[in-house]
Amino acid sequence: GAQKAGTTYLRWLLVQHPHLESGDGLHGETRGEPHFFDWGYPAKAGGAAAVAARYARTFHEPSSSFESSGVRSGGGVVWFDTTPAYLVEPVVPRRVKALLPKLKLIAIVRDPTDRYRSELQMEICRARLGEISDQFHSHGSMERYLAHPPLARHKPLQRGLYAEQLEAWVRLGWTHHRVELGEATSGKGKRGDLLVLTSEVLYKTPQVAVDAVLDFLDLGPAAARPEGFEFNFKAPKNAACKRDMGPFLDQPEMEQMKGYYQEHNQRLPGILGGAVDFPWLTTQGP
Repeated sequence: GAQKAGTTYLRWLLVQHPHLESGDGLHGETRGEPHFFDWGYPAKAGGAAAVAARYARTFHEPSSSFESSGVRSGGGVVWFDTTPAYLVEPVVPRRVKALLPKLKLIAIVRDPTDRYRSELQMEICRARLGEISDQFHSHGSMERYLAHPPLARHKPLQRGLYAEQLEAWVRLGWTHHRVELGEATSGKGKRGDLLVLTSEVLYKTPQVAVDAVLDFLDLGPAAARPEGFEFNFKAPKNAACKRDMGPFLDQPEMEQMKGYYQEHNQRLPGILGGAVDFPWLTTQGP
């Protein structure tokens, strides 16, 4: 899913299921983001079998546990990878297609302007002496920042371009899993191998989101237990964390960004067959 869209929260809910488990992070941390298919891809591993073996080791499993649909342990546990960068990095879809052609994908998307604001706030909390990365806009220069196409270093802006990101997976053969949320176990809808959820559904009705995922993965139902979830934000915080965001991103700039994302995500419902309600997207007629 998109960064700051709820992947950590969904992981928390899913690992409570007896047949679901998540792997380690790139540096051994236990938040389930191995970054295998982007930063950590072993380009010189010596062939597909060697790459597959390395991916299996990400989950502390032998290479024999690797299948074209993912990594499964002998006890029936399905392992999953929650690296948000996979959605935005253009090299990832083809790498995954080559190694895991039958993989089931879950994408969580959030109002892209709110997502950008949240990432900017995280950057402000991490920044020293108020120095903000040039990946973000400079206050007062939003129009220049939104010039299309975005510069390669402007990842925070690119992360909200969901239409082009999901289209890359659809072009490689993944089909959207259409299900009536709230009736995930009823058999209604069109089954596919790409499930798209919104942060709004995940946070407001976590049980509905979990039901949809378990139905998608052909696993038995389980209760979603959100109690006790805490985002473990280990980055150093400074006084700017408590400041008003206005000096960094004011309301007129947010409106400019909303218009930008409205334009660039217009194709999103069509790519997915119109089966997902995006409350932040106003689609235009032909």
